[in-house]
Amino acid sequence: MNSVYRTITTANGPRRALVVSPDTDELVGRETLDALRNRAVSKHHEGLVELVAEDPETVHVVVLRARGADGSGSFRMARDLDDQELEELGYLLARAQLTTWKALAEHGVSAFSRVELRVWELAALRSGTARLMAELETRKNDADRTRAAAAREDHWILGRALLNFGVGLDTALTELLPMRLEQLERERDVEGPAANSATE
Repeated sequence: MNSVYRTITTANGPRRALVVSPDTDELVGRETLDALRNRAVSKHHEGLVELVAEDPETVHVVVLRARGADGSGSFRMARDLDDQELEELGYLLARAQLTTWKALAEHGVSAFSRVELRVWELAALRSGTARLMAELETRKNDADRTRAAAAREDHWILGRALLNFGVGLDTALTELLPMRLEQLERERDVEGPAANSATE
């Protein structure tokens, strides 16, 4: 992975973004699908968390690019997957992203984003995220208060802090992420996980 820091200008002030680009071609297909079915975390999980943990300054958002800055690498979903497999891959990637975000959040990260996704990749991630959110919606009513609280937290995160875009990096940094970060910070204090736990 290659990484660089960029500044996002928001109404609440500058926010620091860690932009990570692939340095090799990563084709996400059936091998990844099988690994994620077994609850494996993203192959970049530890590297991302380590980068943020070792940084002396706060990182507000981690952005994963789907292609290298110099064209030397890429992240792509395999086209030989059928529709059902592609939807499952999106679901499992969303679940893995949630796990990674939770680890990043311990070090001050507010949002986790993928950019430069192709149409079917974006559709798979959005469909998979919707499926996971529906499952969490049901779990929010669990009789076990601890599990119910965890489901509420995960549902809130998925809907607001995990952001997937098909646009290029510059468009995401200057047009989409500023607005989404402002909304996230505004809602976090009112209805976010910390606010919910304080009322229980």
